[in-house]
Amino acid sequence: MKGVVDLQLHWVPGHCDFEPNEMADEEAKKAAQGSSSDAKLLPSFLWKRIPLSVSALRQGNINKLKKRWERRWKTSARENLLHSIDNTAPSKKFIQLTKGLDRRQASLLFQLRTGYIALNHHLFRIRKSETPACPHCRGITVETVKHFLLDCPQYIQECHTLRRKLCCNTGSISYLLSNPSAVLPVLKFVHSTGRFKSFFGKENKIETNSRKIAELRTAFNDLNARMEVMRREPRH
Repeated sequence: MKGVVDLQLHWVPGHCDFEPNEMADEEAKKAAQGSSSDAKLLPSFLWKRIPLSVSALRQGNINKLKKRWERRWKTSARENLLHSIDNTAPSKKFIQLTKGLDRRQASLLFQLRTGYIALNHHLFRIRKSETPACPHCRGITVETVKHFLLDCPQYIQECHTLRRKLCCNTGSISYLLSNPSAVLPVLKFVHSTGRFKSFFGKENKIETNSRKIAELRTAFNDLNARMEVMRREPRH
């Protein structure tokens, strides 16, 4: 019949390796960020500027900042310091790694990862120590993070406890300072050595935010239970 359009509809999974769909999505994102075709190529009713999407602009700005951050990090002299510990930086991995730790513990872990910590190797470099040597090794060995965590004979017992906890992975600095399962054992090791008392205080256990929250929740539940008992008691 003349004038009849043969229209067919085909269902496809959204953005699932379907190139035309991906292209349409990409063009839609460009339009949301303010990009548009030449007005001469558009119908007159589309000559007006399309309202910008606030969420698209925000996401675009975040992406630009992230790329700038990555470029600066890759050209930074400090990138080499952390690369052997965590080659995924910059990323959100450290945020996940320190989840549940308080600020002091997260700071200590970061210092161990970068080497900028109050061990003689770093203190000597910033002229806060007369020697870079370990105070327990007769001035023979430099007190680096690796020496402190793995090799210092002063902490043989503490190292043994750490090795029993983490088994064969204990010999890897990258594992100790980048794997979530090693975070608390390493912090307990550092605490047991007494090398950085200002980070932990005098307590014998490592307090984390998750543990504090659990303790507060338990105390709150106990209080509610007591109030419920008092409420049910007969009044005279």
